Amino acid sequence: MLMWVGAVLVGLNIGSTAAATCPCVTESWTYNGNSYSYCNNPNGAKTAWCPTALNSDGTYTSNLPFTYCEGEVLTACDALKDANRPACPCVAGGEWKYGGQSQMYCADPSGSGFQWCATETDSAGNYQSGKYAKCTADILESCEALEDAEPDSICPCVAGGQWTFDGKPQSYCQKPNGIGRARWCPTESAAVTTASMGRTKRNSAKGRYSKHVKSLREPVFLLNVHA
Repeated sequence: MLMWVGAVLVGLNIGSTAAATCPCVTESWTYNGNSYSYCNNPNGAKTAWCPTALNSDGTYTSNLPFTYCEGEVLTACDALKDANRPACPCVAGGEWKYGGQSQMYCADPSGSGFQWCATETDSAGNYQSGKYAKCTADILESCEALEDAEPDSICPCVAGGQWTFDGKPQSYCQKPNGIGRARWCPTESAAVTTASMGRTKRNSAKGRYSKHVKSLREPVFLLNVHA
């Protein structure tokens, strides 16, 4: 506000503070072999944090300075993180197949110990050997944002979602007897057996399918009423 003091017009700054700035390094940083950007919490600290200096190879080690990301600092850093997020390298639309099973964006269908995605597929959507990208922490965030933006698909399970495996009742996506890398369900036949597995058309609860299936898998309570 402005006020007159004698013959002088004085400007007063009441209650205003300078906008917080993000103190993190602006480039990606590596900690224990994984890549991050801006604020993160890779070691389970009390809150998110970021390095303010890095080694020449882009790694962070405990002898270097860091800062915790809280309050306005966290807000400022998250805004920069969103504005400079690396592009998701997965195939357009995020859907690909590995070993005949559908995947969405980042997954680990090969049991490699880390998440990855196909960057190229053949005309049938199958992963092409060697054409993949590792989903580091910052890339995973980008791909998850794209996956969350995908519209929910119609549930691919058999109508009603109820089926049997070797005579035992199942509901929507399951892993009966521990079979399968991810939960799955048949898409045509409602009666599946160990012997018929190789001939059964099925779909895994991945990506946008899983979001729809989770919304359908409400608890079912059986009431035994005695007269």
